[in-house]
Amino acid sequence: MFDDLLFLHRVHWIYIPAGIRFILVLLFFEVGAVGIFMGAMWINYFYYFNGDHLFAIGTSVLAAASPLLARYLSVRWLKMDLNMKGLTNGMLLKMSLLFAILSSCLIQWWFYWNGKTDTFLLAASVMAIGKWLGTVLVLALLRILLKLAPNLISRDKPI
Repeated sequence: MFDDLLFLHRVHWIYIPAGIRFILVLLFFEVGAVGIFMGAMWINYFYYFNGDHLFAIGTSVLAAASPLLARYLSVRWLKMDLNMKGLTNGMLLKMSLLFAILSSCLIQWWFYWNGKTDTFLLAASVMAIGKWLGTVLVLALLRILLKLAPNLISRDKPI
């Protein structure tokens, strides 16, 4: 569906799954990260496996740990409440930017270290843009759905 947005192998200009990872960890903390890890393992073994178990596991760990690390750093650096009280749109944008940059740098460092890419800076930059745009799109969609939810629920009530 998003093949036209592919820049390099596993680097997209818009990456919707990043937004889903962000929301999962934002809402479910470590449990969300465990789910992301399991999903990433499945994807790495089903779609991308080339015989290197360490690379597949390491990539899965980074996919799951980077949004969790970004959440913890947001609490520490951005003074976000641990239970997300008083969370603003501005705070969500800052957190999503932190997540996109952190995640992209960690994953591209891992790819570079394992010889999967030779353009660390370029790949990390495009990946950060793609993850941030994907996260913002998912957050915007979630916001629209939350605004529409009361109207949809009230229509479903029996008369």
